[in-house]
Amino acid sequence: MPAAEATFSADTRSVSEARRFVNETLDSWAADPFAWSAVTLVSELTTNAVLHAGTGFTVALRLTDERLRLAVSDQSLSLPIQRDYGVNATTGRGLSLVKNLAAEDGVELTAAGKTVWCELRLAQGPGTGERDEGAGLTSLLAAGADPAEQSRPDEDIAALLAELGAGPEDTRAQADRTCAA
Repeated sequence: MPAAEATFSADTRSVSEARRFVNETLDSWAADPFAWSAVTLVSELTTNAVLHAGTGFTVALRLTDERLRLAVSDQSLSLPIQRDYGVNATTGRGLSLVKNLAAEDGVELTAAGKTVWCELRLAQGPGTGERDEGAGLTSLLAAGADPAEQSRPDEDIAALLAELGAGPEDTRAQADRTCAA
């Protein structure tokens, strides 16, 4: 069972370093099917650590047969709070995105702070006992549906981004610009 972890400073530049760590680690494990979702998730979770916890953080990855567990630990005891922003808001959807992409997620308090974790599975979607495939994050949010009850397998993410007019590189570049600011 491969595992890896890296520790980063409480600096917005660390978010892109964490994404690079996840991408390179998954590449070295030949775990490409997890790459896009894992990089997106680590971006959200590490951004939260920097912006809300304001502490350094550790990213830990553990790969089993068909699962990838991604965890971000920081030194804050404040639990993440899912916000309910309007559909036109430019912030506040990070935890909804995590719940939408991950098969499972949670928070564990530790002696030093907290660990926010999520798990990706290769066999997500209808008929697998995991969160069911949704109608699309945009339409879910517009309809006021709870994205936590929905999930989209990795292969559908590209279609969703195309529907939104952005590709994975656009999203990563935008996140890099946001975190560098």
